[in-house]
Amino acid sequence: MAHEIEANEHYVYAVTDGLPWHGLGVQRDKRMTIEEVICALPRMAETPVLCRVFYRDPSNATERVAKECDSKRAIVYPSDGTYLGMATSQYKPKAFAEAFKRVFGWVEELGAWVSGAALLRGGSRAFIMARVPSMDFTVENDKHAMWLSVFAGSDGVTGIYPHATMVREVCANTVAAGINESKANGRVFSVAHHGNVNAKLDEASVALGQIAEVRDAYGKACEAMLARTVTPAQEKEIVETLIKGDSARAENARDNIIKLAHFGRGNKAYAGTAYALWQGVTDYVDHEAVKTSKGDVNERRFLYAVEGAGADLKAKALALFVPETLAA
Repeated sequence: MAHEIEANEHYVYAVTDGLPWHGLGVQRDKRMTIEEVICALPRMAETPVLCRVFYRDPSNATERVAKECDSKRAIVYPSDGTYLGMATSQYKPKAFAEAFKRVFGWVEELGAWVSGAALLRGGSRAFIMARVPSMDFTVENDKHAMWLSVFAGSDGVTGIYPHATMVREVCANTVAAGINESKANGRVFSVAHHGNVNAKLDEASVALGQIAEVRDAYGKACEAMLARTVTPAQEKEIVETLIKGDSARAENARDNIIKLAHFGRGNKAYAGTAYALWQGVTDYVDHEAVKTSKGDVNERRFLYAVEGAGADLKAKALALFVPETLAA
């Protein structure tokens, strides 16, 4: 039952084969339903609303009268007025729970189970994820676990988008992959908060169902990288292409990637290949790039790795190593 799930205000996790992803949440050996997640994180079920925005006219210094802004609306949670972002009046807020159910409700058909969920950035963003063991695969004795995840935002900027995410078991490196023109950033589908949002979510659910194609495409990319030999000079050239600049930070990042490619967990058997260098990139992004944060360091690391600059770096690296796998 829902009351048996450990949770705090923002995170809930149930895992049977590892620690919570990026340290978010608490470990609980129990599989969950979407309904149980929503009960554990009730903010998920709350639909944000649009509120009028007023400002003082700077051209009228004598009369301090508030004027309504015609083009913008504030997005807030009605229960307590928590501010989430700004949008136009055409923006259509949707409760995270409703979006997740619509896109994710069928995952049990794949033998999957919901393993975790979180509210991020003060409740303006959220994600839910499921483990899909029936889609696990191995590339030259290197095991990968398959996950499905849906990210959503109510900040006026972030839409709703599902990912198929492969996790290398030996080191928990992650790579998100898509199957259309959005392959490079890992998004299978993207839904904006405008127009017929429900119809778009239904389309996203269908797209997410093509997970087998995502897995097969990534498997072929791994095989291509394993077959490609990379010399030390080529390693240096590649990382300089990925991370430009003469700063100490950039230099340290390049050195770390090469070091992880040779000495990172599980990489010894593949040293000297593009695959090892690729794992060096993913290891750096997931575990080394973000060490400190003014807020929750685990939350920042998670966002950096799956949808921020870190995810972009992974996409850039994969396109550089095997550009044909990302062709539309």
